[in-house]
Amino acid sequence: MFSSGLILAVLLFVLLAIFFLGLPNLQTCLLPRDVVIEDQQNHGRSGHILLCGSITFIYAVIAFINLGTTSAPAVFQEFTAGAQAVIELQEESEVDHLMLYTGINVGNYSIETSLDGETWNLYTSYSQDYASILKWQNITADYVNPVTARYIRVTGISGNPRVGEIAAVSSDGTVLAVKNAASCPLTDEQDTVPAESNYLNSTYFDEIYHARTAEEYTQGIYPYECSHPPLGKAIIMLGILLFGLNPF
Repeated sequence: MFSSGLILAVLLFVLLAIFFLGLPNLQTCLLPRDVVIEDQQNHGRSGHILLCGSITFIYAVIAFINLGTTSAPAVFQEFTAGAQAVIELQEESEVDHLMLYTGINVGNYSIETSLDGETWNLYTSYSQDYASILKWQNITADYVNPVTARYIRVTGISGNPRVGEIAAVSSDGTVLAVKNAASCPLTDEQDTVPAESNYLNSTYFDEIYHARTAEEYTQGIYPYECSHPPLGKAIIMLGILLFGLNPF
């Protein structure tokens, strides 16, 4: 069985070979202009079309392999100062860590746990900044792990960050069941929770600007980042409108 790295190397080699084999003869390029044009019209047009088509096809295959998942939270809750949301697990459980999917906008919020829904203990305070947008975050408690809990509460502190999904994960990697999951924007898409955060399901590098700006365009929000001409991000916006706000 060939590894994906070997297949990628072979495809790249073929692409480069086609490119260099398709380069024009430098001596031909020095011929008078009318002779070159006549030669291209009579002999080279179909070959050039085939060459360009081959390069485009091979590049498309390379680019679309592991491009990104089509599954991501689509419903978000905004946490302005004082806004709260409470998640109730099906039963009292040991929580090893939380998987949290951040939306656009920045700000701070606290995450607390409780056994009875009355007495709350701080799990952690989270700062959602520009570099943690549209990304799955692996969040652990500030004091000890695992934490035994039945309830999880998120409270906005400042700003207006949006959160798409929160999942409580046990030490064996199982996503803990949530009571009435579909009724809460933070738990209504538990099937999108990945085993880990990586480039297939989260934004990296310039994606934290471009994907965010494209989504802000769809929401009619003045963009956070506008240092480049908007055409590229407008094209990404069309992708969001067609396929949804996901890494693909």
